[in-house]
Amino acid sequence: MNKPAIKPAFGAFSGSVVLIGLLGFGCKRQPEADAVWKSPHHERIVALMSQMSLEQKVGQMTQLNLDVVSVGQIYQLEEPHRLDSAKLHDALVERHVGSLLNVGGHAYPIAHWREIIGQIQSVATSQTELKI
Repeated sequence: MNKPAIKPAFGAFSGSVVLIGLLGFGCKRQPEADAVWKSPHHERIVALMSQMSLEQKVGQMTQLNLDVVSVGQIYQLEEPHRLDSAKLHDALVERHVGSLLNVGGHAYPIAHWREIIGQIQSVATSQTELKI
């Protein structure tokens, strides 16, 4: 009669658990790590995080394609390129999105990028609850 195949798998699993446990006991906290938490921004970050709802925290970790807040459809933007103020407001103010990334393959002049960034920052710092 064949033995169940679970035993070798269980042996490998239990060995891995022991190895991970030993590695965990061998690690100690590094003093340099404490310096990060003593940065001049630490207290402001803690204060902001304590004011944020779970929805706001999840939103801040979300990164959208710039096309999502531009006039037109994703990958089919209207030219000349411009941001859609209603879409931008929805993303930043209502959905708390924390980051916009240009991945649509668009190459705009630096003056246009400054305009885009200025519009995004203006909404984020004047219309959102935490002004971030």
